[in-house]
Amino acid sequence: MTTIFGSLNTALRALQTMQRAVQTTSHNISNASTPGYSRQRVLFSTNDPYTAPTVLRDVSAGQVGTGVQASAIRRYRSGFLDSQIRNEMWTTKSWDVRLDTLRQIEVALNEPSETALNSQMSTFWASWQNLAATPDSAAARARVAETAGEIAASFRDTHRQLTDLQTDLDHRITGQVDTINGLAYRIAELNQKITYVDAVGQQPNDLRDERDKLLTDLSAMINVRVFETDNCAVTVSLGGKLLVMDHVVSELAAVPDDTNQLQNKVVWANTGKTVIVGQVRLEGGLSALAPERLGGKLGGALVARDLVIADKMTMLDEMANTLIGAVNGLHQTGYGLNNATGGAMTASPVPGTVDGFSLVVPWAGQTGLAAGDFAVEIRDNNNVLEFRLVDAAGNPVAINDATTPDPDQTVTAGWQALSLVQGTTFDTGRGVAVDFGTATDHAVLTPNTNSNVTGFSTGGVLSNLTELTSGRYYVEVNGGNQFRVVMDDGAGGTLPVDVLDAAAGNGSTTTGWQNITPSSTFDTGRGIAFTFGAGPAFTATYLNDGGATPQPANIRYDARNVQVGSLNNGAATVAFGNFFSGFGAGSIALSDYISADFNRIATAAGPDSPGDGSVALQMYQLSQATLMNGGTATIQDYYRAEIGSLGQETRHADIMSENHSLLIDHLTTRQEEISGVSIDEESVYLVEYQRTYQAAARVMTTVDEMLEKVINGMGLVGR
Repeated sequence: MTTIFGSLNTALRALQTMQRAVQTTSHNISNASTPGYSRQRVLFSTNDPYTAPTVLRDVSAGQVGTGVQASAIRRYRSGFLDSQIRNEMWTTKSWDVRLDTLRQIEVALNEPSETALNSQMSTFWASWQNLAATPDSAAARARVAETAGEIAASFRDTHRQLTDLQTDLDHRITGQVDTINGLAYRIAELNQKITYVDAVGQQPNDLRDERDKLLTDLSAMINVRVFETDNCAVTVSLGGKLLVMDHVVSELAAVPDDTNQLQNKVVWANTGKTVIVGQVRLEGGLSALAPERLGGKLGGALVARDLVIADKMTMLDEMANTLIGAVNGLHQTGYGLNNATGGAMTASPVPGTVDGFSLVVPWAGQTGLAAGDFAVEIRDNNNVLEFRLVDAAGNPVAINDATTPDPDQTVTAGWQALSLVQGTTFDTGRGVAVDFGTATDHAVLTPNTNSNVTGFSTGGVLSNLTELTSGRYYVEVNGGNQFRVVMDDGAGGTLPVDVLDAAAGNGSTTTGWQNITPSSTFDTGRGIAFTFGAGPAFTATYLNDGGATPQPANIRYDARNVQVGSLNNGAATVAFGNFFSGFGAGSIALSDYISADFNRIATAAGPDSPGDGSVALQMYQLSQATLMNGGTATIQDYYRAEIGSLGQETRHADIMSENHSLLIDHLTTRQEEISGVSIDEESVYLVEYQRTYQAAARVMTTVDEMLEKVINGMGLVGR
């Protein structure tokens, strides 16, 4: 049954509930400017009434209510809008990075201006025109050298700026990976707290706000997918693999990529495997799909570093190499005032392997080699001889692909089989021909084996070693299960042979005794390999021991007599005194050969012709030669088209960045309409809760007065 104290309790519930509502409203007002905060509202519901009358309860007109209660504190936020904002966020941030990169590229190229490449190229060609009119003028020659130095310096400086920008983006990638890991750990920590609070029946509203903000920050770094589980935790997926699951994090790491000039690639720290996002591997050789599939600051940095900047650097390299090749190729045909040819080639061949070098006309569409040092490297690749051409820094140079007919003009910078060119004068297509010597393949003949050595075979030759000469070789074994190699000196004796030191394992050699490994093949590293028997007992076999032991295993070896050599060890070399030196935009320069004496600038078609400027005139005419884009554009036309394309790319990136930013603003506004705090609205609610609180207090005062009457005003009769 209801009592007067029941009314007092009903009023108490009203006071407590309104107090909770005022606290929540105060919390909203305090966080009206807090980023990511979602407004909250106390949900009211009636408290359970007194139950219906029964046999043991008084009959009354109906159930009597017991007041109000705070059933929940609701958080107003749209998960759908959050998802849309995250999706747009990674797209916007990616475009922002690309736009910033393109603008910095525009600054580096500095077009149009009097000090930029286009203007300097015009000045360079004009200097040749002036020299053609006065080929014996020292001032005109100095002007050609000066403008050449300026244009080369501009190429190098622009290349350096782009390289620095690429390096900066690479450093950013490392920092962005660290940021992603930090956000992932914080999200995992909040997952743990939220699941605990939810498990005890409370609403972790503020924790959810913080987690949602972190998820938005994470989506600004890379395109992730977010899923909420039944226990209120979120799972974060990156490229189909879980970055965050409950309170567990799979870390990322930025590590040097040996396929991409040691620039960073992104891997999973626990496995070392490359991260894949949208079927794009976050490593060197970035897929062409990357601009459409990678998002966030990290995705944008990878695209900008490996595609946007790399494309502009390739453009500069193509221009520089075309300029080098065209000028050097023509310069080689002329003569300077000193009657020297414009090429001035010097060579150091390796007779029998590379017998010499000669100057030839570069192929159409290919650039002649610049001034500098080059080497023909030869290696033994699993017993197959291969060759390639490298510059002074060891960088491979693209030359004629010997597997295709010359008219196809296909070039490659890779290793090629030496057998394709041996005994021929091989035109590299780059203004020089290599006269390769003839050689037969090496072979093992008349092998004699025993229980110690059960077989012989031809082996590879290491680049730091020389091939064995033709002759007979013996494998001696002593009583300590050791071996060594000796050769017949042709005079009844033997000489020790340097072979690989198996114990050292570092490519060094020894003539001493080495331990035998049964049932194994030992490669000497110098053209011969032999196989040991199973053992364990080995018969000692020596030469010249008076017949006390059997004849040692031996073989007749016919050598190839080809020098296997690398850049700094045994390779044939050639040097050019051309007009330009270097290779690509990063190293192009006026050659030391020309800098030392401007009279070496070739202007005449023949010797003893100081007034002949025909070659200089042809140099000027190169300004109108269609050397780029497969013979459809001049160097400057090609450059101007690339500058125009850069402007279009920048404008497109600006539009895309602005459009997606506007969309994010729109979605954020819609989210604010739902979750944002209105001070005016909160003030109205505050007045409402205050008045309700006052009214409940008034009820409590009334009940108190009733109790006063009952306690102090009743029961006085008869006193």
